[in-house]
Amino acid sequence: LQALPPGLVDMHVAYSRVTGKPRQYVQDALRANASLVRNLILHDRCYIYICGLTSMERGVHEALADILRPAGADCSQLVPQLMSEGRFHTEVY
Repeated sequence: LQALPPGLVDMHVAYSRVTGKPRQYVQDALRANASLVRNLILHDRCYIYICGLTSMERGVHEALADILRPAGADCSQLVPQLMSEGRFHTEVY
């Protein structure tokens, strides 16, 4: 993804273990951009790629549920729909 031309993809990264930088977790980055994330998921045709350790997947889904709840969206129903549309991808290891 980093090799794509600038402006083609709006990529937000969060690293929890970079020497000399404060820890940032994916779920915290999502919550910090809650309004943008909610609008992109509900109103734009965005594509979501979540990559990282298996241990962070639950926290990401909880953050998405918290972000979507104020709009009346049910994350447990929306994520499978987005997956079936090819708009939500998770690669955990």
